Amino acid sequence: MINIKKYEIKAIKLSEINSSQRREVKPMRLSELSTDKLTPVKYRQTSTPIQPVQQPAYTQNTRQAEPVRTAPPVQQPSGKITARPKLPPADKLLRKGEKYSITKNHPSAVSLRAGIGWDFSENVAYDIDIEAFMLNDTEKVPDDSWIVFYGQLKSPDGAVIHRGDSANGQNFGIDCEQIDINLNAVNKQISKIALVMTINEAKLHGYNFSGIKDAYIRFSDVQTGKEIFRYELTDYYPEVVSMVVGELYFRNNEWRFNPVGMGTGDDLEGLCNRYGIEVK
Repeated sequence: MINIKKYEIKAIKLSEINSSQRREVKPMRLSELSTDKLTPVKYRQTSTPIQPVQQPAYTQNTRQAEPVRTAPPVQQPSGKITARPKLPPADKLLRKGEKYSITKNHPSAVSLRAGIGWDFSENVAYDIDIEAFMLNDTEKVPDDSWIVFYGQLKSPDGAVIHRGDSANGQNFGIDCEQIDINLNAVNKQISKIALVMTINEAKLHGYNFSGIKDAYIRFSDVQTGKEIFRYELTDYYPEVVSMVVGELYFRNNEWRFNPVGMGTGDDLEGLCNRYGIEVK
């Protein structure tokens, strides 16, 4: 069982606390204080006597009511969203559903960095997360430890590492969030790694992918830093709150990438249930 909540605050009502748990404050009388424990305060004598503060004279005819002072209005966010740097042109741009062999086209690229980015189509920004579900041949995770996300940054085999949550999507320059994948270190029971974008608390606030644009996933060789291929998403629907961006899968002794771009109405909890993870 895994906890996917970013923030969890439990409110406790006073009525739920019994009388034995409440701290009683007993008033103390002045006669109960011990005078021998009190230290007298010494005042330094000054040569110049302190002059009383002169209050301005008012008459009923000349005194004016002091204007009521109110707190300044709370400044609401302007809604202006900082634009991310633009991506350079891709050397290899995949189409949706186009299977691409990493092993054949880039045999030396075994340590990969998956960078995912997006912009917002409206003046409303929200927290988007990326997750990696490591699946076996049954399309399920072997157990709850095989999801890599903001609450669990490393897979049990050490092959997949989440580089950290970015609530505003601006921690990694061009990319909003990143996941590193060492293909040679992936456990043999794992045959597929599903890379997913989810909107945090989407159903609570009514967020969806219609407010997102220019989303992509790109893979770079960690050793050289060079981007080797990219997939750009094109479909953004109001009923979508999560997106399976793509899948890395192992078949016939080679690693391939499938640009999926499939949206779903399931949030992160729903995806966890789909892939065999129990959420608390």
